[in-house]
Amino acid sequence: MASAEAVKARVRQEIDRRQEEFIDLCCRIVRFNTENPPGDNTGEIARFVADLLRRRGVAYTMVEPQPGMVSLTATLPGRARSPHLVFNGHFDVFPADDPSLWDFPPFCGEVRDGKILGRGVADMKAGTTASLAALLTIADLGLDLPGRLTLTLVADEETGGRWGTEWLLSHDPDLAGEGCLIGEPCGPDAVRVGEKGICWMRLVARGESFHASFSTGENSITRLAAALEIIKSVTRERGTIPDEMREVIEAAKRQDLTRHLAGKGHLLEQPSLNVGMIRGGIKINIVPRTSEAEVDVRLPLGMHPERTLALLQQRLAAAGFEDLSLSLMMSSVPNYTSPNSALAQMARRNATAVRGETPTFTMTTAATDGRFYRARGVPTVIYGPRPLNIAGLNEFVPVEEFLTVLKVHAATAVDFLWQAQ
Repeated sequence: MASAEAVKARVRQEIDRRQEEFIDLCCRIVRFNTENPPGDNTGEIARFVADLLRRRGVAYTMVEPQPGMVSLTATLPGRARSPHLVFNGHFDVFPADDPSLWDFPPFCGEVRDGKILGRGVADMKAGTTASLAALLTIADLGLDLPGRLTLTLVADEETGGRWGTEWLLSHDPDLAGEGCLIGEPCGPDAVRVGEKGICWMRLVARGESFHASFSTGENSITRLAAALEIIKSVTRERGTIPDEMREVIEAAKRQDLTRHLAGKGHLLEQPSLNVGMIRGGIKINIVPRTSEAEVDVRLPLGMHPERTLALLQQRLAAAGFEDLSLSLMMSSVPNYTSPNSALAQMARRNATAVRGETPTFTMTTAATDGRFYRARGVPTVIYGPRPLNIAGLNEFVPVEEFLTVLKVHAATAVDFLWQAQ
């Protein structure tokens, strides 16, 4: 049987030969408008991928746990069920906002000046396409796989993953595999091994509704605003960093990913906070009976959503806001895979081979579907392009970064599947 190095050489040669095909595939995938919200629009792109797999004889399954939220899975069988590597990616993307503000149509899926353009290309259709193209390359070469390679392309990642990856793994635990590689944006100079936890909370203030001319200014909205200052105190808390993650966090602080993180390296060790939604009142001259705010807090390693909720409830009560309700909307614990794990080291070695420079291990202030795999004890790493203008205008990915991610995904799959040979 051929060695992993020999197989990787064949795979790299095939990717080089077909690179224009794969660039075009990425552009075509970007052209599907899969904005989330609404999120009920991944059927067409899933059928497009299914057709690619069908023409190559690769078995696949499509599921639709909610109307329009379609996810797809496919597995290349091997001589044994283990080792089993999973590629995970998502179809849905952030809304594009006002198209007239963009320098190009948000879903143009074009290449200009060495860049693939379009909403969602960085988060994460370039990474999704890289995983898909890696699997197609391995399938088309007819390789005799020692283990299994699975592709899971999902809906609903941008709104929590309940009807995407979380649903898939809860209904078919085998889809978790024994290792997971995800092409979320992180930069080709980094292998991401950890992420902060999610603590989404709803704060509700209630009062009495009556005519505004009888009001002295105190109502549910003003109380809500004052209580939010108490909630803001969570940003002064600090996590507890495991020894093996200390250098990872320091490396993440040094990585130049986006101007929005400049000077904010402390967010890798302390909570962030965003008041993302506020609702209250029905008319200017009616005292509002209820008001509410939705608050997004991201927790560093060493902090826990339920304990954070309890801490803030105590602070609200101590400040005289015991009548306000604070509850969890969605949560996940901070999580990481050891940088010393076999999968993390494989990804790093292959990125070094492709780029000629050794990437650093990092973690992110955001969250990915990787948390669902790590919660099941599955080593999970992220390797994708830089997050250039994600969630903003004029999103793009350099073509060279897309090809780098593709080569690293394919080579890491070979290493993982051949590791016991």
